Amino acid sequence: MLALLLKLVHFNNMKSKIGGVLKLLFVLGLFVLPAFASAAVVTVKPGPFPDGMDVWFGSVFNTSSQHDGKLLVGGWGDEYDTYTRYNLSGLPQTATQAILWFNAFPRNDGSTLTNINWYQVNGQWHAGSIAWGSQPPSTFVGSTGNVPASGWYGINITSFYNNWRSGNPSTSNFGFRLRPVGTNNQFDQFYGSATGNTALRPQLDVYYTPQANDSIIKLKWPLASPVYASRVVTQAFGVNWSAGVTCNGLVKKHNGTDFQANSGTVIYAAEDGIVKEVLFDGSGPWGYNIVTEHTSPTGGKYTTVYWHVQPVSDVFASNPGGFIPKGMQVATVYNLGSNTHYHIGARIGAYTAGVSGTGALPQTACGGYPAFPAGFVDPNNTGNVIFN
Repeated sequence: MLALLLKLVHFNNMKSKIGGVLKLLFVLGLFVLPAFASAAVVTVKPGPFPDGMDVWFGSVFNTSSQHDGKLLVGGWGDEYDTYTRYNLSGLPQTATQAILWFNAFPRNDGSTLTNINWYQVNGQWHAGSIAWGSQPPSTFVGSTGNVPASGWYGINITSFYNNWRSGNPSTSNFGFRLRPVGTNNQFDQFYGSATGNTALRPQLDVYYTPQANDSIIKLKWPLASPVYASRVVTQAFGVNWSAGVTCNGLVKKHNGTDFQANSGTVIYAAEDGIVKEVLFDGSGPWGYNIVTEHTSPTGGKYTTVYWHVQPVSDVFASNPGGFIPKGMQVATVYNLGSNTHYHIGARIGAYTAGVSGTGALPQTACGGYPAFPAGFVDPNNTGNVIFN
């Protein structure tokens, strides 16, 4: 079944007219007839790095990540590869079609075009630091041909998109590696996210069937155990903080939810996002926190904060500003002795230093902190957050 799902299907005569531009369309994975007219669509077109996570580099020259407005696949005895992925936070959980588009432009140097071998990347990488000598493992998933010298080139990645959005740790969103089939002075050249002309940048079109709860934040349940249905709340949102810390004579309010958990339990990223803060608090001791910023399904930003965790090495390396994909292991539950538990908070709005990473807030503004709730919402209320 896996081999069938990863089979590449060519539809060389298929074209899709989107935005008034004819675009070649190939299919990576099982083909499903598109129903563009009957589905809603959201388009993601990232700007320059670090927003855009597309890079190219070579095996001999330009061996470090390049962010110069173009993407190369090809070679002349050597090899040039492109890596690409998107921050999918805020996008639909299930797509009827997900189409990845690149806009090709000619090199005008006598080179010819090459077909492309596509690889699904199986490990973490960062667009600002990946290089030829530090590539993660990847798995070949198929080839595409008929790359145009100029114009749009589309790839149907629906099955991959839906796997990424599921949050399954074995299919986290590590994106794609594009390698050339030929390297005899053969090159494909596309505009990258760093190009100055927004209209020419790569884009992802996601077609989906609207749902009544589309505006609600959707997260993967972060704990490996217990499962969401068996969760046990040990301290609710909005109660007087059990630590008893006061400000202005009033006990601070708990601005997240604590759940029963055993020390060492694996914790996964609840959603694609950008690491904004990793701090250690030894006063409890409380262990580490991890604050991640995400795109809201209604626009704007929100943050999630984990407390009482021991981050994995890549999260330390990602702080601040690194991307982590939904379903990737980010930590384990920190050993707090008889008080071992796990805390998650969700706050509407962009990351705010000194606020987004808190586990409790004063009842009135105090000590430089805003009054509770300061944008935090109860993550155990399905009107605010839906876990899967």
